Amino acid sequence: MGNIKRILCSFCRPGLFPLGSQPLLVLVNSKSGGGQGADVFTAFQRLLNPNQVYSLLEGGPLSGVYAFRSISDFRVLICGGDGTVGWVLSCLDDVVQEIKCKLPASAVLPLGIGGREDDPSIFTMNNYFGIGIGAELCLDFHLQREEEPDKFHSRLHNKAFYFRAGIKKMVKGYSRTFTQEVEIEIDGKKLDLPTLEGIVILNIGSWGAGTVAWGPDKEDGHSPACHCDGLVEVVGLQGVMHLGQIQSGIRTGIRLAQGAQV
Repeated sequence: MGNIKRILCSFCRPGLFPLGSQPLLVLVNSKSGGGQGADVFTAFQRLLNPNQVYSLLEGGPLSGVYAFRSISDFRVLICGGDGTVGWVLSCLDDVVQEIKCKLPASAVLPLGIGGREDDPSIFTMNNYFGIGIGAELCLDFHLQREEEPDKFHSRLHNKAFYFRAGIKKMVKGYSRTFTQEVEIEIDGKKLDLPTLEGIVILNIGSWGAGTVAWGPDKEDGHSPACHCDGLVEVVGLQGVMHLGQIQSGIRTGIRLAQGAQV
């Protein structure tokens, strides 16, 4: 381990880079994207200096961030799904006092619908979370993948599982008392909920493999969704059919509220 640290420190000496440069740190979840993450990791190692590319399955984000800790200005490319992004951003928050670049510019190469296998001890909500029908479908997917991991080898297959699971829920029926079982308070004010089967709370503009749940700008008293405005968006889901329509771009979610505290 000591030899590895010496190599990393040597590679990332500030004097090695031209003045004003922004070296790129690539963090890849090799299990994301139905296994495509492994191919992405190999490709970046071939295109860049291998010391710039790190697999999150080998020590998490810290090994890469540690290697770049003395660089005054660097960029981060996060390759993975929503859990991976949350994992990396939480790590950067935790070590901000230990690295020279306090706010590295970060971008995402999406590799979702293939990994919820990230570190489960994440306490910062960077993207979104849901309760109700959407969350239940995600749980079904997770449990089935844990039972038969060899079957979940591609995005297309994984999306097909969601489709089949959604049809089963629609035929079987879902809790019609969801709205009576859930109370939501936004900035100290309790919401008067319509009849719903699920709710999503978002801090980014997209949800569920890139779907725009909040919808386009319109004159309804709400602001456009923005990840840096200090507000989260609360969106209602009316059921499996509504989920499918949102995914297809035919409809958007039910705009319920925006606020700083939920």
